[in-house]
Amino acid sequence: MPRLNITEEEQLKNLNGVPTPKKTKGEKMNRQEQILAEESKAFHEQKKKQMGELLSIMFEWNGADILDICQIALEDSNYHTLNNCMTSLRRQQKIESDWNYCKHI
Repeated sequence: MPRLNITEEEQLKNLNGVPTPKKTKGEKMNRQEQILAEESKAFHEQKKKQMGELLSIMFEWNGADILDICQIALEDSNYHTLNNCMTSLRRQQKIESDWNYCKHI
């Protein structure tokens, strides 16, 4: 089955794993668009799993270091409220960062 041609702009919008077919309200996706959306979702799920495994290996399964990376990503993505919750949870669980940058996020 041939693939749909999607623009670079649409590819960028798809980076977060959410397909962006251009349909008006109430229109359904055709079969090709459904297949593309399913493949895109599976690809992004696989990338997330691989990234998680890579981080675990790189930081030798150290939860504090992995949380540091998570908080840096949250801060970079402007999820400040969620990041504050993570900081509170770290304090509650006594999982301190040994990195000054993360202590002051």
